[in-house]
Amino acid sequence: MAIATVGYALDRQARREPDLAKLVPAPFRNFAEEALVRRAVDSGDTVGTLAAAKLLVSRQPMPGDNLEMLGLAALNDRKDALARQAIALAAARGWRSPVPQLVVAASAFDIRSWDVAGDRLAALWKTLSLDERTFTLTQGMLAEPSVRARFAYRVAGYQPAVQQFVEWAGTGLLPDVLADMMTRLSKQGAQFDCNDLGRQAGNLATAGKAQAAQALWDGVCGQGMAGAPASLAFTAARDAAMGPFDWRYPEEPGIEADVSREGKGVYRLTYTNSDPLMKPLATKVSRLGPGAHEVIWTTFDGAASGPLYLRVQCVDTNGQGGYTVNGALRNPVRFDLPAKGCPVQRVTLQAGQGTGGPGALMVK
Repeated sequence: MAIATVGYALDRQARREPDLAKLVPAPFRNFAEEALVRRAVDSGDTVGTLAAAKLLVSRQPMPGDNLEMLGLAALNDRKDALARQAIALAAARGWRSPVPQLVVAASAFDIRSWDVAGDRLAALWKTLSLDERTFTLTQGMLAEPSVRARFAYRVAGYQPAVQQFVEWAGTGLLPDVLADMMTRLSKQGAQFDCNDLGRQAGNLATAGKAQAAQALWDGVCGQGMAGAPASLAFTAARDAAMGPFDWRYPEEPGIEADVSREGKGVYRLTYTNSDPLMKPLATKVSRLGPGAHEVIWTTFDGAASGPLYLRVQCVDTNGQGGYTVNGALRNPVRFDLPAKGCPVQRVTLQAGQGTGGPGALMVK
């Protein structure tokens, strides 16, 4: 009796400490058998592993994990038919296990069974156990619109998976595929935090990935509020989510900035800098395109115009700064942007001591 008690206790402990599995006497192995088989499968050991996996499934036929190990053991032992059967059953029974979903999703995609491929891909993301295999498979499969539709339908209601997918997709998918996926997920009822999405899109834009930033933001949270990438027109200073091409108005000691609405989508900037030092007044990411540009600061109704300076810096697709323009806006600032290494620009307005505005920036 004492031996049995110790054997069962050691077996339960092996579930938490797999290294103990080999110490559990064979008649008492349950969790220990699972640990031993998993270790053998992971190491590619074929000696007795397939028989042990079959024994494990015969004892515990319901868990998908056990069927997965049987499938992998059969695969290592070159028993392909048994491997396919076991992995398919594992995929149907236990979506929390990633390996069966990977195998079945790839197989379904290969035979153009789009709905099954989308179902298994969604199940894979729902496991939340993601690695490069998942990302590579997802890139390839979501190139097919029918898989995108099915994947969005299946995954939209599971918020943890949606969140992980969006965090990866900004850099993992082509912009046109990303834009389509964001629209599909939104239509299927997926919930998005626009503050988080705005920060992610802003980071992409600042890193020179303007198309990805737009794809991530426009279809879900933009709703016509986002600043245009090829415009320097002021946007509202909102407490709500900010888009990747909106103006930001950083808080600085001595600086007061006010953005007033003058009409639908038209804003004017008024500012005061009480500090003798030049201070940043507003910043944004733009996408002006190569060639000649002219930026003009215009005030209205005889308004004052304190010292105001423009800085435009090219940013490449690696987020590295390059060609830079600096100019005082008492006159139009003219510059030529290069065709290479300048997909986006960091634009900064700096104010010297004084008061200016209300005014607007125009780019030609």
